[in-house]
Amino acid sequence: MAPFWACKGDRKSELSAGIIFLRRLLVNGYAIEIYQVCQEALAYIQGYNNVQLAGIDIRTVNDISLYNLKNQCCVRLWGLSKFENNQDSRYQKFFSRTLERLNLYTEDLIKILFNENLNIDRLQASAIVSKILEKKQVKQEVINTNLPIRLANVLAKKEYLKALLIEREIDLDCYQVNKYLQLIPKDENFVDSNHYKRMTIYVKSFSYSDLREPGYRNRPVIGSKGASHQSQNLVAFPYKEAYLLATVDRVFWLLLEPYISDFAKVQLSEDEGYLEKYYISARKTLVPSIITVTLNGRWKANIPFSPHNEISSFVEAVEIIKSPLRESGIPKLRYSFKL
Repeated sequence: MAPFWACKGDRKSELSAGIIFLRRLLVNGYAIEIYQVCQEALAYIQGYNNVQLAGIDIRTVNDISLYNLKNQCCVRLWGLSKFENNQDSRYQKFFSRTLERLNLYTEDLIKILFNENLNIDRLQASAIVSKILEKKQVKQEVINTNLPIRLANVLAKKEYLKALLIEREIDLDCYQVNKYLQLIPKDENFVDSNHYKRMTIYVKSFSYSDLREPGYRNRPVIGSKGASHQSQNLVAFPYKEAYLLATVDRVFWLLLEPYISDFAKVQLSEDEGYLEKYYISARKTLVPSIITVTLNGRWKANIPFSPHNEISSFVEAVEIIKSPLRESGIPKLRYSFKL
């Protein structure tokens, strides 16, 4: 069966022991529990054996070390610690029961049920990246700076997004995202660059079927064949399709492109053109439909989207987009749609 966490998270001890982490991984009929170990308890571990766990080499305590731990330590809520003064008290005996039940780990008990090769380098990198993705740690990094709140939030956002992209093995050089992430605020004079922050995409409209036809005002459709004004005579029109020019946050687009790329275009073909504005009245221009995306409960971006092939219904497009977003695995991803 696939591994899953039976309990995870953190809570504070009533004994003022700080943050307590509870971890239990259930996999193939076994429970792997993870505890913290105090420095004094580590002193009783005199030697190790080399064994495997799920095919991975690990170190396990030898018989002498296990004997020392059973006689000198106990497992409390926050982890493995040394006995206190009164070792014979009921309190101490209660917390020593977990260690008394332990046996030496001498062979790999977890049978691997899949054939894929494990990318150890990625697992090790993910362990480091996950620390950055913790909201509390990002917040702490911001507190340690002397930046104003606005710039501290920019710094936290870029660090979070960079870590998220790395964890998902997405090329940071794509769409020049790396150039934007490298612009880090260092003092109050920092100004974030919209040139590096935003990129151009092209979308259609759910309300207007063919943007080559004139709206309230006749506007030029621009493309590789030059500019041609909108016309009712589409037979002789140089472009087969017309899109509305829009901009989007580069990082958000790169992160979500695998799930929404069918509903917007980054590049047009020679038979496609775009309009910078489409007037639906004397002063009002056409605004594309929007997916509002929020990451980590803090950072938000609007991503324009449009009909795709035979999907001309806004409701149908929303339902199609929702499914891959739900299954994306992006932590704390929230989204909403606006026609």
